[in-house]
Amino acid sequence: MRILKVTEEAGEVARAWIGVQGQNPRKGVTHEAREVADELADVVLSALVAIQSLGFDPAEVLSGKAAKVLDRMGAHEAREGGPESAARRDHA
Repeated sequence: MRILKVTEEAGEVARAWIGVQGQNPRKGVTHEAREVADELADVVLSALVAIQSLGFDPAEVLSGKAAKVLDRMGAHEAREGGPESAARRDHA
């Protein structure tokens, strides 16, 4: 059930974003960007609860995933010649 809660919260993000963009011609602009941010926080918190309900430590899972994403970001910047790439070239 906790897994489905993440999907429910993601739907609320989408609804708020549509409201910020005024994409519903019948309703116009109905939300502010802060409401989107708040709904995104609900997604994150729901995901952490879902991770715990599966028997895993949310902090451990999150830090492991964050490390992988940061590694990928660094590899991407190196390919694109971003700041990390320049720093490596300067120290080489």
